[in-house]
Amino acid sequence: RFSAPGCPFCDQMRGMLCFVVEDIKTLREVNVEDAAGLQQESSAVQTRAAHATSHAVPQLWLVSADGATEELIGDTEALNQQLSNGALIERLQRFGIPHLLDLDDFL
Repeated sequence: RFSAPGCPFCDQMRGMLCFVVEDIKTLREVNVEDAAGLQQESSAVQTRAAHATSHAVPQLWLVSADGATEELIGDTEALNQQLSNGALIERLQRFGIPHLLDLDDFL
């Protein structure tokens, strides 16, 4: 997740994810306003942070453990839409992220 301090939409996304992901601490959060911290990150993380900064925070990305595969979920509205139609659960399963909901909950 790419977020900023004091962002109400970031808080909303955290709250939504608490009901979906088994352990929200497994999802890494990057503060896009921490310039010094971002300089220490990989170029891929810096690119995703730049995307979040130029669009809106928060932005949720799913990234494989080896970093080879990544998918943009998007902002809070996109997360809510994908929660509503079950697409987020399918994506979490593809990335091997433990979650609390089942696809049958959406069918």
